[in-house]
Amino acid sequence: MKKSERYFLAAGLLTALFLAFMVSPFASKAPDGLERVSENHGFNIQSGPVWHSSLIPGYVFPGIKNRILAKGLAGAAGTLCVFIIGFSFSYIINRRKKGKLSIVKRIKEEQPETKPAGIQEGNDNRNR
Repeated sequence: MKKSERYFLAAGLLTALFLAFMVSPFASKAPDGLERVSENHGFNIQSGPVWHSSLIPGYVFPGIKNRILAKGLAGAAGTLCVFIIGFSFSYIINRRKKGKLSIVKRIKEEQPETKPAGIQEGNDNRNR
């Protein structure tokens, strides 16, 4: 990765982390779409949360008493996790492609070059 690409990637990550930290405390307290549908159709009745051992239950970072700070850190942590997963997939895919031809190029190289029907060597009337 070039130095300029690293700076661009770092700037994008820092911007996303800053926005997640600053905006997530102001997220709506209303239920999201899936929760709303489950409430409307009555299948949201449960004895407890689905994730009993969630890392960040209720989108609030555990152990922090200030709710705004806890939500901001939870947003930043989620953003960082998504970035790490996406970057890892990208790195693995690019690593596997290095030194290998893509499938499309490999198929094109294996197929002999064919000309459309009716066109023979030296008898190409398309441009006349």
